[in-house]
Amino acid sequence: MAVAPLSADTVQDALKRWHDPDPDSPLASLRLIRDMARPGHTPHALVNQLLLNLLNQMEKLQPDYALVLKLRFLDALEVYRVANRLNVGEATVYRRQKEAIAHLTELVAAEEAEAQAAHLAQMAARMEASSYEQLFGADEHLARLQELLAQDAPPWLILLTGLGGMGKTALADALLRRMIQSDSVPEIAWTTARQQQFQLDGTLVPVTNAALTPAALLENLALQLLDGPLPSPFSQERVTQLLHSHLQKHPHLIVVDNLETVQDVMVLLPVLRQMANPSKFLLTSRQSIPSAAYLYHYPLPPLPWTDALALVRFEAASRNLPLLLNAREAELYPIFEAVGGNPLALRLVVGQTHHHPLHTVLEKLAGAQGASVEALFGYIYRRAWELLDDDAQQLFLSLPLLPESGADLSFLAIISGLAPAPLNDALETLLRLNLLDHRSHSLRQSFYTIHGLTRTFLLEQVVRWQV
Repeated sequence: MAVAPLSADTVQDALKRWHDPDPDSPLASLRLIRDMARPGHTPHALVNQLLLNLLNQMEKLQPDYALVLKLRFLDALEVYRVANRLNVGEATVYRRQKEAIAHLTELVAAEEAEAQAAHLAQMAARMEASSYEQLFGADEHLARLQELLAQDAPPWLILLTGLGGMGKTALADALLRRMIQSDSVPEIAWTTARQQQFQLDGTLVPVTNAALTPAALLENLALQLLDGPLPSPFSQERVTQLLHSHLQKHPHLIVVDNLETVQDVMVLLPVLRQMANPSKFLLTSRQSIPSAAYLYHYPLPPLPWTDALALVRFEAASRNLPLLLNAREAELYPIFEAVGGNPLALRLVVGQTHHHPLHTVLEKLAGAQGASVEALFGYIYRRAWELLDDDAQQLFLSLPLLPESGADLSFLAIISGLAPAPLNDALETLLRLNLLDHRSHSLRQSFYTIHGLTRTFLLEQVVRWQV
């Protein structure tokens, strides 16, 4: 709910409606009023209570202002009656009323600013610390996702998918922070099933309190959103009922990060679907879920060269790497050739130049040499590789033969040597795991491509995993 601009006119309008039985108060959208909401109290009553509280506060320091507003609007006296009551001229009443409303507006604004700050702090406390300083190539995605999530209409569950390191979590984080700041989302919650965090020095840090089961995830949400203790002993069914009731009354935007690592995800999704509408869910996952027809799939593509270059230069400036920062585009393009538009891999390459020349870093990457490079490949690809059956592995291992511009299904059949039925099954698996990209040139023609980083990975690292 967007907040109407606060001005003396809107405050005066709210005062004029003091005795209206059911007005559309111009102050009803204030964070102050939404925080005061409770059963049995209309927005009109809450606005009146707020104004009365502030008038009583004003009365202590500026009693003349408070009195004229109470007489004019709470007692509904006409100007000439107020003038007679105060023994002043009507012009004085009008002047004093104008000054009083201006002061009351300042009081409302101060209270609203305090309420907004408290709300922002509460919402921020539910989120993880940001893992980025600046996003690149995200503006279009942020605008589109915000449009989808702010509207009071389907889709209710959006699945943000992409290969590991593509920035799904960062995009979800930036999106929520933008929507909180613009007050375009009532409430938020954030829960993650991520088990490890990749650091740019190549180390993998375990994530504590990862919600790895539907019960753990629902408990995490309940602890954020529900007042009072949870049912004891813990009952998933009862907690689900409580969350459903709460989310029906108080719409939220809820992020479930790294959905692919949740056990029994196909059990969890119907529960989330039941709790949606009017609340919305933004799910991030390395895997698409085409079988869940109610999910709105939003694939996150790799960065194009221009955005990848901007990211490299930003990282170089942030890390005080002047040689990389001032390098010509032609000197930096080999980074893009090696890892494509994967933001995590781009940042890793930049960081490695602290200790090695760029050509050495790229040689190590191409040869899958060094602990940090091996950790990167493991972080992005290991889990997906382990989910592949023999046919899917056979197709995956043939993908370096794909032209960079992509190829159609018949070309995949030739390079993989798979018969039509196993080829189709293997193709669906790779697409679901975002190991292969699908581009439709028309309703009758599809092309398939792979990320530059995937090509590098396939040429070296996966061979070692087969041993």
